[in-house]
Amino acid sequence: MYSAEDKVFIVATGWSLKGFDFDRLKGRNVIAVNEAACYCEFDYSVVIDTEITMLKKNVQHRIPFLAKKPLISHHIPTIETPFNVIVMEYSGSEGFEFEHNKVRTAGNSGYMAINAAYHLGAKNVYLLGFDLGLSPEGEKYFYDAVDSKGVHPDYLHKNYFYNTMARDIKDSGFNVYNCSKFSKLEAFKKIDLCSIL
Repeated sequence: MYSAEDKVFIVATGWSLKGFDFDRLKGRNVIAVNEAACYCEFDYSVVIDTEITMLKKNVQHRIPFLAKKPLISHHIPTIETPFNVIVMEYSGSEGFEFEHNKVRTAGNSGYMAINAAYHLGAKNVYLLGFDLGLSPEGEKYFYDAVDSKGVHPDYLHKNYFYNTMARDIKDSGFNVYNCSKFSKLEAFKKIDLCSIL
């Protein structure tokens, strides 16, 4: 669990983190989203689909490491898993869920991770790799992947969902900052990562 004074970094998989030195996050409060958990130290990882995550090739060799930390999902895995799964109940797509251990997801692991951070006690959350768009070269991720290029249809409407989240957390004392200067995510105030890390 986190305290109100903690800075919590949520690390997603956007292309803007290509070349990023993840050692800068050592000793920090980190929640890793999807495959980002394979590249940085973290306190919790978050995935929507545990089964699919386990089967990805770039995750296989990291399972012994990943299994040492809690993994947050919104459903109980249907196959045997080495992960210590914390289930937070799905309560819808739009907005933000304040009721304990329930989350909104917008069908997006990063979105769910922000809601989960609130239930873990965080008050100040900093987003890395939440790009909601492609690099000038057409890349989605900071790592090599089979589906690393091309427009994901979700990018075209995710801002709508994030805007409903920003609306719901306004004046709640839960603060979210976007540390990707190239991000197309418009819902949260952008800040320079170097100013806090």
